[in-house]
Amino acid sequence: MAEREKKSSVVLKNKLSLAAQALPNFPAAVSDGSPAETAAIDPDRFYSARFLARRWDVHEQTIWKWRAAGWLSPPTKLGRNLTRWGGRVIIEFERQRAEEGSAA
Repeated sequence: MAEREKKSSVVLKNKLSLAAQALPNFPAAVSDGSPAETAAIDPDRFYSARFLARRWDVHEQTIWKWRAAGWLSPPTKLGRNLTRWGGRVIIEFERQRAEEGSAA
């Protein structure tokens, strides 16, 4: 059983490493001008995973993978089936990514 856990741990680390490479650089280099990509983030609003995926040009599932990996802060649960990220969280995430991109 310990061997199986060790193997699954290695697989998970590899997947997380690949996912880290998929984090986008901010701001996006290519934009199709859609409202999600060009809109300024209002710090007092809440935004869906779909909005974030369009804004950052990734698949919606990638947003949830980043959340599971701890790269993106937990969303706010606004209802039984309503989960959103606050504007301040998004602004901070984009600021950190821009700093990391300029430091490289």
